[in-house]
Amino acid sequence: MLFETTTLVADVEIEPGYNLVFDWDAETYSMDRGSPVEVNGTEAVKAWLQLALRTSQGQYAIYPSDFGASLYDALGKKLPRGAVLSEIRRQLTESARYCPTIEDISQVVWDGQAVTCTITLTNNTTEVITIEP
Repeated sequence: MLFETTTLVADVEIEPGYNLVFDWDAETYSMDRGSPVEVNGTEAVKAWLQLALRTSQGQYAIYPSDFGASLYDALGKKLPRGAVLSEIRRQLTESARYCPTIEDISQVVWDGQAVTCTITLTNNTTEVITIEP
């Protein structure tokens, strides 16, 4: 019976949940009438990727040691741009294991101002998300 239950759970479509909006400039959560602002769907995934891009792996004990893909740490290394983007994609892909709605990150582009990620969600949709760190 346990095996059948596990199989059924694996077939359930996971929709993007919700996330809290963090104001990175003010370094605090965005608030509305005393409550944190919530986003859902693609905006929740975007907020989650923003957190991953701004967190260095192993930086905070609250996150697993392989969570994070600090864009600024990677760009500070003296490596070819393609190698840096490949490393950021690898780190984001590792971090995506902790976000149940992300299936794959297939492309990462940095234009000097923003990161654009092409991601596949577990509901088989593909999203192109631009994040300004």
